[in-house]
Amino acid sequence: TVVLQGEAARVEAVLKISDALRAGVLALEGKWWDGDAPSAAAMNRLTPSAWSPAGQPAYNETYVTVEPA
Repeated sequence: TVVLQGEAARVEAVLKISDALRAGVLALEGKWWDGDAPSAAAMNRLTPSAWSPAGQPAYNETYVTVEPA
């Protein structure tokens, strides 16, 4: 288990190493929605509330640190 720390949130996740991604890239797959529960869509809390110049959500460049839990 690792801790992902972004500017706005901290999320725990299970780490799996794969050669399917470039070094330094992290992928969090899937979504879940639990209304207002503290765990609701926790990965979305890592992303900034920002828009790209093209008017799309700016989710492609979210920087986090990864540390052991």
